[in-house]
This record gives sequence, C-alpha cells and structure tokens, in this order.
Amino acid sequence: MSWSLPTGDHKNGALHAVITPTIAYGKGFGNFDLQGTFGVGLPTVDTTLVRRNYAWNNTFQYRVFRKFWPEVELNSTFFQDGKNDGQKQNFVTPGLVMGRFRLWGRVGFTAGGGYQIATTHFHTSNHNAILSIRFPF
Repeated sequence: MSWSLPTGDHKNGALHAVITPTIAYGKGFGNFDLQGTFGVGLPTVDTTLVRRNYAWNNTFQYRVFRKFWPEVELNSTFFQDGKNDGQKQNFVTPGLVMGRFRLWGRVGFTAGGGYQIATTHFHTSNHNAILSIRFPF
C-alpha cells in the first residue's frame, strides 16, 4: 500500500492525494526468476481530473556469475477517467541489475539500469533511460 500526497501546483506535482493498493508476486526457478506487481491508483477526490491508473509490471531475470542479472521488464498502464480515459500503454525495458554487494553488516548495494521503449501506439513518454540504486538490508 502506498500513498502520495499533493506536492505542488498543476505544472509541477500532484493536486490531490492518491492511495495505491498493490499486490506483488514472484517465483524463482534456479538462475531464472520472474516477479511482478499489479496496483491501482485511487485518487481521494476528483477522479475525472486526477484519473485512475491500473499499473501492471512483470520482470524476467536470469542470474549470470552470481552478481549480474540481465532482465526484460514489461510495464503496462491502463487509464480510466481523465484526459487519457480508455487508453493503454506498454513499455519493454531491457536492462541489467548488478548486486547485491555487501557494504557493512546486513546493508548491501544494488545498481541497475535499462532503456524503456514504448510498444503501443499511445504512450505518454518514450525512449527513457532508467537507473535504480538500492541499499537493501
């Protein structure tokens, strides 16, 4: 469960709070794993302006040399209400995650990157470089 709060005006940030219940799943098969999430953004007010988004994300990874994880991610968003009502978009993101590298105690370091490519006619962005840095414990 996540909750985002208003952060600014209409040009920079959200106008209303959004609650996002999400379910996550995953399964490993030796060096191969798949994981994903499905969630829905529920605006607290004014759904015709803020809109509802249904986000579905699946990632397929294969471990190489214990610390390298080449992956392909499929990321779909379905829009309800608002200016994009009835639209859907999908992205494919080939990438590489490296880690977990131990820093101290239980704290580790993981870094990953990828390149997001739109695969549907409708999309709100395209050709995005993605970087993820994490400190799992």
